[in-house]
Amino acid sequence: MPDAAETPAQLTEAQLARLAAYAVADDVGVGEVVFRPGDVDYDLVVIESGWIEILTPALGEEPEAVVARYGPRGFLGELNFLTGQTAYLTARVTDAGRIHRQPGTLSRPDGRRSGTLRHPPAHLPGAT
Repeated sequence: MPDAAETPAQLTEAQLARLAAYAVADDVGVGEVVFRPGDVDYDLVVIESGWIEILTPALGEEPEAVVARYGPRGFLGELNFLTGQTAYLTARVTDAGRIHRQPGTLSRPDGRRSGTLRHPPAHLPGAT
């Protein structure tokens, strides 16, 4: 398992709890793919426990390569979540744990819809 120094930005416990309230908990096992290149509609993922690695796909004779590792209180897919960009990397579980998936459509903890982030506001890059 990577140490915390290898992990990008981490959420505080309070931030994790707040995001988890809007998401669906999912227990994941080693080798499970969270998203892969070509996935059009995939989730913002917040990690409660376990580890996920981000890989570039194998190209020609070049094998896939790990570009980042995320552990507890880490999050991934946030930029694609905001822009709606198709996945171009693979996220694969390396240590079993629990993640929280937030689909592109936001819902409040009480179930009421609070909007979507699939189409960014006009002032953001990539907006139409």
